[in-house]
Order: sequence, then structure tokens, then C-alpha cells
Amino acid sequence: MTDIFELLKGKQNSKGDFQKQPVIVQGITGKYGTRHTKLMIEYGTNIVAGVTPGKGGQKFENSVSIYETAKEAVDKTGAKISIMFVPAKFFLGAAKDALEAGIKLLVAIPEHVPVQDAMKIVEIAKQKGAIVIGPNTPGVMIPELIKIGIMPASPFKFGNIVVLSKSGTLLYEI
Repeated sequence: MTDIFELLKGKQNSKGDFQKQPVIVQGITGKYGTRHTKLMIEYGTNIVAGVTPGKGGQKFENSVSIYETAKEAVDKTGAKISIMFVPAKFFLGAAKDALEAGIKLLVAIPEHVPVQDAMKIVEIAKQKGAIVIGPNTPGVMIPELIKIGIMPASPFKFGNIVVLSKSGTLLYEI
């Protein structure tokens, strides 16, 4: 099984800094995906590629390459982390694409995903040694290092305490 903390923080270099882990964004060109990708980049998250079928070959914000499939994005970047901003009706196909491409941490933002679809993806993830956070999650972050999700950065500070929450809104208030 993949160790989520090791996957998120990456490896330390000789200066003691952690290398920024590459992340792909599925649904990068949608309204929600665009907004939160910009915020993740501002936070310092290493967004290396986007995935939107029909928009392969384009660039997001003139810098992030967009691919047709997660497999193409993973093959080009080596990313092991994906965040999904796809509509619920496309969740199953997009999640399968990511896991079959070798993604080890799949952060699934969409709500209203059919329970059967979520169960299928959790089973595939187990078979692949991957972790699925979501669907209907605000995401995951290590403050001051990486933010993969829709949560505001301001309430979180680096430290020795981990906070887990089923509710995004309550998480911000703790």
C-alpha cells in the first residue's frame, strides 16, 4: 500500500528541502478546475499537467500542458498524484484512466458520485496499491508544502498535528 505522507512530502534534498511532487489535474479546463488549479499553483503545488478530453495539445495559463488522457499525462510527467474536478457522471471513467495510468494518490473532488462507481474505484485502487481520497472531499494538504484540493490555505499551519474531517466546512473551523 502506498504511504500517503511519503507520497505527498516527497524526498528531502541535501539542503533539507522537500522536492515538490508532480500533480496532474483531471478536468483542468472546467470552471471549478481552472479556479482551484490557479490557487494550488499560487500555494506552490507542482501542477505539471492537465487532462481534458478534446483539449489535448493546449496549455493552461500558457504553461501547463493539457493531455487527452491521464495515461498521456503520467507518461510525460511521471506524476503519481491526480486531483479530479470532473462532473460526477464522468468520475468512473476518469478515475479508471488515472489508476490504470499508475496514479498512486487520487483526490476526487466531485460530489454526487454514484455509490457503486465509488466502490468500483476503491476496489481498483486496492488492486493497484493506490489510495483514493473522496469522492466529495475538500482534498489533502501538508501546510507550507503541498495543497491538493479546494480548502483555503489560511487556516492551516505546519506542525505535528494531523486533522482529518468528513466535512470540509467543519475542517476549516477547527
